[in-house]
Amino acid sequence: MRIYFNPEIFLDVAKSIKDNDNLDEQGKFRTVIGRAYYAAFLTTREYLIRYKAKRFDKERQHQDVLDVLDELDETILKNMLDKLRDNRVKADYHLNTMLDKKFCENSIVLSEEIINSIDGI
Repeated sequence: MRIYFNPEIFLDVAKSIKDNDNLDEQGKFRTVIGRAYYAAFLTTREYLIRYKAKRFDKERQHQDVLDVLDELDETILKNMLDKLRDNRVKADYHLNTMLDKKFCENSIVLSEEIINSIDGI
């Protein structure tokens, strides 16, 4: 029996971290954005594998998922996931940029919208 981790749990974790006032604000925002992205990305990837019989190269899977969404004419979903990926890159690599709560909350909303839309493709 294969054990399966539901990546949507990452979004629940992100929301819990966002509301924790005992954490460094920038560290918290950056972690929340990353978990929000991975909740949406992994949910999308797994859906495409299970229901669309797609396979992804380990090295290119982030771009490959976007490309498959493009092939399926899921432009809005692709653009939302791409925007969320950009947010994650900003959070992970642009350490001189200060992130704010609104940017963090927008990432959570984007993740929720992607996850809630995925069954429609």
